[in-house]
Amino acid sequence: MQRKVSGMLPIITMFVSILVLTTSSIAGQVVTPSERAWARSVMEGMEQNQALPPPNTADSVGVLYYHNLSGDFDQDPLQKGMALLLNHDLNKINYKLDVTERVRLQALVEELGMGVSGLVDEESAARIGRLLEVQYLSRGDIAKGETAALQMNPALLNIPAEDMLEQPEVVGDINELTGMEKAILFDTLDQMQIELTPDERTNLGKPMSDNPAALMLFFRGVDQSDNGEYEQAADLYKQALVEDPNLKPAEDALAELEKLKLVEPEVPPPPEKEEMSTTKKVLIGAGAALAVGAIVGGAVAGAVYAADALSDDDEDSGDGDSGGGDAGGGGDAGGGDGTGDSTGTDEGEPDTQRPYITHTTPVIRSTVECKEGEVLIHWNEKMDAGAANVSASPYSWIDGEKTVWVMDWSNDTTILRLYWKHDDFTDGSNYCDAAPATIHFVMRDFRDLNKNPMEGREDYDWDVVDTLP
Repeated sequence: MQRKVSGMLPIITMFVSILVLTTSSIAGQVVTPSERAWARSVMEGMEQNQALPPPNTADSVGVLYYHNLSGDFDQDPLQKGMALLLNHDLNKINYKLDVTERVRLQALVEELGMGVSGLVDEESAARIGRLLEVQYLSRGDIAKGETAALQMNPALLNIPAEDMLEQPEVVGDINELTGMEKAILFDTLDQMQIELTPDERTNLGKPMSDNPAALMLFFRGVDQSDNGEYEQAADLYKQALVEDPNLKPAEDALAELEKLKLVEPEVPPPPEKEEMSTTKKVLIGAGAALAVGAIVGGAVAGAVYAADALSDDDEDSGDGDSGGGDAGGGGDAGGGDGTGDSTGTDEGEPDTQRPYITHTTPVIRSTVECKEGEVLIHWNEKMDAGAANVSASPYSWIDGEKTVWVMDWSNDTTILRLYWKHDDFTDGSNYCDAAPATIHFVMRDFRDLNKNPMEGREDYDWDVVDTLP
């Protein structure tokens, strides 16, 4: 059964109850170390064969990413976009529902080593639902409609009952995206038997934005943020706000990046110098007497930003012979000499905060190429470029025959680049012919410019393929 979106949203039976509407508190869009720690604890419990707890409440729900089956890559932003729209609306009535934060889902997907394509089948979706401890899990596919540009195929899984509740298809085009999402939203609430007041229904009917271009830019920004590309995410949020200055989630996401110091806050340009004479005539009183006042100009302070580009000429690979698989050092980096205050603490107050890794590019447990590739390790502050040690398993990854291994720092020493290249052997064979399924890096001896040692996780895994498609 198909439902064509028009100006009217589907009618759902409404039960009248007196309830004061509240403003929902929406979680941020950045997956922080706390969410990743939570996801690791969930996975560790599963690996130890611990019984999964029951759902938090009977009205608990999570929203899984949609899967784009349309063949149109331009619709890829809708995969996370539909989840963002539904999560945003469900949180408007979070006093009636226990809604799982999107960043928790993202952290769990990363820990499981899954992308959107790994969440397609019902078994994988149900597994995610059990790990999230929800009663219901909303999911869906994006297809090319027979009579319209887009077709959404939603589904609602009742996790404990292992039952899929049927939902009607919704068709339309990108300009009808809001109406399509609202149709799925109200049907989902109806399936969950959530009673809505007229005021609640009106509030839920308000769109995140009436501008599809702004929404798609916002969706792309969130995806870049999940990939650790925070500068690109910030640029996309800004573009979204140009399209729709009232797109509050994009404004909040941009402010979050700045608050977490993942991007530099934008400094407003200095005011244009007004072309005026050095005297100004001022009208005084009814008598229209003239007085002369002097005009005083003010100085405008500028701002200097540290470069964030990786050094292209730093080929110092450290001590390639240490430890049979350790790479120490990393060469000199343009941003630091091992001294100075890197955290911006108050003058006279010593910096005792330990540095930590904020994220990696690509994200952990994703796929890297054996033949030639790189991983970027992003830190929360400037690091001591001379105090880096990375070991690999298998050890031949960085210390094998015909292996090129490079460690270099960004100019401001907040990003460590680990680059490798496995060349062909003299007999024509290649190290990657029998590439390991996983590469394991261990980070040791890292410290910031004030000699504080690193904190948090020190080892990371990536899946390996010979050559990426």
